[in-house]
Amino acid sequence: MSINEFTGIVDAIRTLESDMARASGYSGSLRDTFWDDVMGVKGALDNTDFSELDYRADDKIEISDFFAESVERTAKMEQENYRAFHGSHGIAQQKQQTVAKITSEPFLREYQEKAVAFLKTRETQLIDRQA
Repeated sequence: MSINEFTGIVDAIRTLESDMARASGYSGSLRDTFWDDVMGVKGALDNTDFSELDYRADDKIEISDFFAESVERTAKMEQENYRAFHGSHGIAQQKQQTVAKITSEPFLREYQEKAVAFLKTRETQLIDRQA
């Protein structure tokens, strides 16, 4: 899967999580929710300068390897300058765990079902309002 394809999946999950929270009547912050974890992954993707890497965003790569490299880099940065990079390694590890969840087959299957069920409820409400 390419970074661009994975970014599309992340955007879809981010949007669905937000829409489901709002549809349930929740109007508070989505901080400390799965949506927040997904936004952390999105931020990592958005803030990556691919010109510094050996591949482009549309090249097929192993997504988990991309985030594993990030964990290794942050561990090294934190070791070299603990004061400046304290906590970076833990954040990178959390993103890596979120990516592992997002890319797992059971999660993708379950999430597709969740998305379809949510969209069906939205469609029913739209039809009821039009009637």
